[in-house]
Amino acid sequence: MKEQTGTTLIELCIALSLLLVIAPLLVFGSRVLMDAFDTPGMERDVHVFLQELRDEAAASERITTADGQIVLHSSERTIMYEHRSDRIIRRVDYAGFEVALLDVKQMQAREEGKNLNVRVLVPEAVDVILYPRLVPGEVQF
Repeated sequence: MKEQTGTTLIELCIALSLLLVIAPLLVFGSRVLMDAFDTPGMERDVHVFLQELRDEAAASERITTADGQIVLHSSERTIMYEHRSDRIIRRVDYAGFEVALLDVKQMQAREEGKNLNVRVLVPEAVDVILYPRLVPGEVQF
C-alpha cells in the first residue's frame, strides 16, 4: 500500500474535540482577567462623579456650600449638586435634574479658603470616603 499523507477522520475528530474544550476556557479566562483589571461598579461611579465635580469646580468662579448642597457659579451658568434621599442630583441653572450618583448615604461639602473638601459615603462592605481637593482654576487631589 502507498504511504498516505492526508489526515484521517479520527485525527480530525480529536483535533475538533480539543478545540471545543480549549476555546471556552480561553473565553472564560479572558473575562476573568478583564474583571480583575476593572474597577468595581460603585467605586467607579464615585470616581467618575468626583472627576466631573472636580472639572466643573475648576471651571467655576465661585463655590458655595450648604447642607447637602454644592453650588458652582460661573458667568455662563450655575451648577448645583444636591444630596436627596439616596442619590446626588445635578442641576444646571436650577432647571430639571440628572442623577449624578446613586446609593449615597451622605454627602458633606465644606469650603476651606479656595479649597472645597467633599466627603461621600456610599454603601460598601466598608464605607468609601473620598476627599478630593477642588480649587477653581487649579485642580488638586
